[in-house]
Amino acid sequence: MRQHGDTNTRTPSTHNLIARLAYRALRPVERLPTLCRRGHDLAQPWVGNDRDDPALQERRVPWIILFAAGLLEIVWAFSMKQSAGFSRPMPTLITLVAMAASFALLAIAMRTLPLGAAYTIWTGIGAVGAFFVGVLVLGESASVLRILALILIVAGLVLTKLSSEG
Repeated sequence: MRQHGDTNTRTPSTHNLIARLAYRALRPVERLPTLCRRGHDLAQPWVGNDRDDPALQERRVPWIILFAAGLLEIVWAFSMKQSAGFSRPMPTLITLVAMAASFALLAIAMRTLPLGAAYTIWTGIGAVGAFFVGVLVLGESASVLRILALILIVAGLVLTKLSSEG
């Protein structure tokens, strides 16, 4: 019931609708799957103790390193384009440094990750990232076929990652 001077104009039904929408929006966050351990129910919520598990963190580190190597691959691909055939010194230097760092991180990740998974995911991150940089920064076309190809690359990356769990 509204009191004089009450500035809340929401009716109980509006408030209920907002609460339901907020619950639906936040529900996926509560149910993040834990793909890190075999045998886990994918619908099981994230268990806070997993973050403190040293063995689990040890298995994640190579994947994080591989992801960083993939990001550096995007950097060197973009800077190589900006170097205009290695004729501009600063983009050329960025290309060489990012390339060396990317290869070094890939080599570190491949100490423990399978060759097929590591190399496929590294090149896939670079390919997907280069696509987005090309479209968003360089103004390249985003045709339906290119987007379909991108979706297939991402699907392949996900399947590769899931098949290499263990």
